Amino acid sequence: MKKLLLHVHDAPSAMQVINSLKKDYKISMFFYNPNIHPKEEFNKRLKDVKKVADMEDIELFIHDHDDDTWFEKTEGHDKDPEGGERCELCFDLRLSTSALFAKDNKFK
Repeated sequence: MKKLLLHVHDAPSAMQVINSLKKDYKISMFFYNPNIHPKEEFNKRLKDVKKVADMEDIELFIHDHDDDTWFEKTEGHDKDPEGGERCELCFDLRLSTSALFAKDNKFK
């Protein structure tokens, strides 16, 4: 079975994707969300993602809550509309970090 690293934003959206893919892939989850604020919200989402990982017996990798990098990457875009350039910068940061992790850990 092919290995798949799934970037996870929160538990509800993770479950939808996991249910669709688990018959064809050995899934591992990667939780990296420096854009989630405040830290209490980040911790709440992480707690729920950990529950999903335990319930589904899925390996979970957790990247540090690196909000300094997110603030640097999105500086000057705090007034962008939802779905605007700040979102693109955020997606790029999270997915490029996920892709590097996948490459370094032999996911295909």
